[in-house]
Amino acid sequence: VDLGANVGLYSLYYSRWAKRIYAVEPAGANLKILESMVAQFGAGKIEIVPVAVADRDGETIFYEGETNSTANSIIPAERHSRYAKVKQVSLNSLLAGILEKEG
Repeated sequence: VDLGANVGLYSLYYSRWAKRIYAVEPAGANLKILESMVAQFGAGKIEIVPVAVADRDGETIFYEGETNSTANSIIPAERHSRYAKVKQVSLNSLLAGILEKEG
């Protein structure tokens, strides 16, 4: 499980050895690049999960920086110039869903 997968560099790297990678990334700009990277290089081993991970299930506002995508957060700061409402799940819910899929 790659939490905060960003554009998927670690997901792609470790997919060489892993049976399956779950790339968790809620940010719109990163998500578009991640989808493209997985389509080109993911070889069917990477599943994108477009959610934020937080302390509970629901929705939240996700804040994105204009130039530094590693500073994206559910906590607002001056460096954030964009935001969007996204689905959020707890880590327990995320892992339970993955375990259910994997059997």
